[in-house]
Amino acid sequence: MKLLRVLALVICGTLLCSGMAFALTTGSITGHVKDAAGRPVADAAVSIASASYTGKTTTNASGFYAFDGVPVDTYTVSVAKQGYQPRAVPGVTVVQDEQVQQDIALESVLKTIAQAQARGATSLVQPGQTADQYVVNEQTLKNITGTPMTVEQSQVLRALPGFTSNSGGAHEIRGGALNDLG
Repeated sequence: MKLLRVLALVICGTLLCSGMAFALTTGSITGHVKDAAGRPVADAAVSIASASYTGKTTTNASGFYAFDGVPVDTYTVSVAKQGYQPRAVPGVTVVQDEQVQQDIALESVLKTIAQAQARGATSLVQPGQTADQYVVNEQTLKNITGTPMTVEQSQVLRALPGFTSNSGGAHEIRGGALNDLG
């Protein structure tokens, strides 16, 4: 009977000591999640991950999050929220009985609501056309100006890729010098 009592005390002592040792080898990770302008991001999903532990939480209305009782290790803190670019911060080291402050800024992303393609029927450059020379014939002139009788040289030239006019009205070809010919 005495032996059982001693054995029970040893087991209880071992469990108590191991529990205290575990409690002494934890820390916490806290921080704020804000947008690029410094405004808090509420309801963002925050997670931490290491080889020994993972955890998840969400930010409150002021963008605050906290992980308490985190085992000592090096973590990656990840944040995600719809409308923002997800962000991961590796190398966040939790030290025994210490609080690590890890603030994170998220950048907003544009939401694609639709895609549209537009192409003019009168363009000289069509998809898949790889030529760097263009032939202007009567039909092309009709497409550009509506009728060959009202064609002006500048209208035809402006329809060609790489052609521009400067503020003085002089014609220029992108990539060329003023005295380049042919």
